[in-house]
Amino acid sequence: MKQNYVFFITALLLSTFSSGCMMFMHGGMMGDSHDSQSQNKHDMKPTVKEVTVGDYRIVAEFPHLMQHEETNFTLKIFSSKDSLWTNAKVRIQVANENKEKLVDEILSSSEKQMYDYQFIPHEKGKFTISFVVEQLDESLLKMPITLSETLETMEMGESHQNHSSGFELTPTMVVGGVVMLAMMVVMMGRIF
Repeated sequence: MKQNYVFFITALLLSTFSSGCMMFMHGGMMGDSHDSQSQNKHDMKPTVKEVTVGDYRIVAEFPHLMQHEETNFTLKIFSSKDSLWTNAKVRIQVANENKEKLVDEILSSSEKQMYDYQFIPHEKGKFTISFVVEQLDESLLKMPITLSETLETMEMGESHQNHSSGFELTPTMVVGGVVMLAMMVVMMGRIF
């Protein structure tokens, strides 16, 4: 009876000590999954550019680019009364680092009373995103207003903390694996 009691206490202690070893093998409870990497992208603050022209304030947001993921760029135009203004002619232009234009099109305002454009960079590199306001109200501007930003794509797993996307064997994983193996050997010995 005493031998069974010692065995039970030993098995309980070993299982308590190594309860997280499988969790570590799978990257932890909050492992480096695609979802957490996407969340890191959304946690980073976008670059905001603002210009005031006459009675209008124009604000553009340029979020960070993640390779193979859709990024939404927005432009808002406010009138002197700080109400959103959608009676403008706005062009979006996207160029790669070789200055080749990938996109050059006129935008129309969305339901949210702003101009937005979704871009998915499929290659790694630098891209220049430009909003060009050519017309405010009904009058063409003598000189278009351009708000632009050059952004470099980040690969999956990169974030503001540069998390490693590779597998790394830690001492905790090794100890946990050895303890689990020892527990299985002891348990198998008791069963047979």
